[in-house]
Amino acid sequence: MSYLCSIFQNLESGDDYSDVKPAYHIGILDFSPFPDYPEFYATNKMMNVKKHYIYNDNFTLNVLDLNQIHLATEEDKAYEIDYWAKLFKAKTWEDLKMLAQKNDAFEETCETVYKLNQDENVRYLCEMREEGHRILRTYESLLKNRDAVLAENAATLAEKDAKLAEQKAELSEKDAKLAEQEAALAESVAIIAELQAKLKTHQID
Repeated sequence: MSYLCSIFQNLESGDDYSDVKPAYHIGILDFSPFPDYPEFYATNKMMNVKKHYIYNDNFTLNVLDLNQIHLATEEDKAYEIDYWAKLFKAKTWEDLKMLAQKNDAFEETCETVYKLNQDENVRYLCEMREEGHRILRTYESLLKNRDAVLAENAATLAEKDAKLAEQKAELSEKDAKLAEQEAALAESVAIIAELQAKLKTHQID
């Protein structure tokens, strides 16, 4: 939609809004943008949500889902859109050659793709682009793993802190009991000392 909006803004200084040129965006996707509403070739326009009429024909977003070729309609097949989709999905040169046998347009396209891939500079740029995406995916994966490890470590530390706090509370309770026992022992020692003193002075009844 961002690309389509930037294309739609094609008026020059002094032009009228009526001079705006139609803008069409074709998104060729290798995933289904709306899994609940699978469709091979979808045309999206601005529509009134109550009356269901098209607001403007100059703003169109087309989506070609390469994973839904089997849902191609008779109209799609009449325009050979499904055939072009198979070209995008081809994984080997043999697949492309088989598809290119249908007509000259497809053959020319396949030859162009083949020549571009044979050009060292173009191939190098494509490889560098793919390498850049691969490195980016690797960093993203490493960051996710790092975040997971940090979260796990934080949970482990929190668990250890909780155990330490529990042990500290137990030690405090034991210290309190020992202090209580020491106080009782001191009291007993004092009583014994007093009895011994009385025995020495023969003051015991």
